[in-house]
Formats: sequence, C-alpha cells, structure tokens
Amino acid sequence: MDCSIAFKPRFKHAIGADMYSLNERIEVNPAVCHGKPVVRGTRVLVAQLLGALAGGDSIEDVLADYPGVTAEDLSAVFAFAGSLA
Repeated sequence: MDCSIAFKPRFKHAIGADMYSLNERIEVNPAVCHGKPVVRGTRVLVAQLLGALAGGDSIEDVLADYPGVTAEDLSAVFAFAGSLA
C-alpha cells in the first residue's frame, strides 16, 4: 500500500504529488524520514521535538540541541500537535 495516499490529514495542503504541508513550517514527504512530520527543510522529526519537551527539556535546550530549528518552528510544532488533539 502506498502510505502517501493512505495518509490524508484533514488539514493538509497539497504541494506536490507526494508531499504535504501541514502548516507553513511542518511537512510530510514520503522521501524524508519515511513520511513522518518534520520541520520543513530539515530531517528533525516533530515527535523528537515533542519528546524532548515532554522529557523536561526547556525550549532553550531544544533550540540549542537542534540548531536548524527556530522558535517559530517550535510554535508550528505546538500548533501541529494541537491540531491532532
């Protein structure tokens, strides 16, 4: 089964044949990290960032640990997570 077709979130915006933008900073692309949500332009998984924060890391710690991620990216991660709740 083609997972890119099976995954059709209600909040997606089609960009290309197999890539979706979940908001302006989060994307799902089957060619990147097996189609899991990542911060656009990186291979940093949304789940990694949320896991670090849930584990007790501060926002400053996460930003220091992931230099390609900005505070605006983290805000988008929170919005993405909130849309799933």
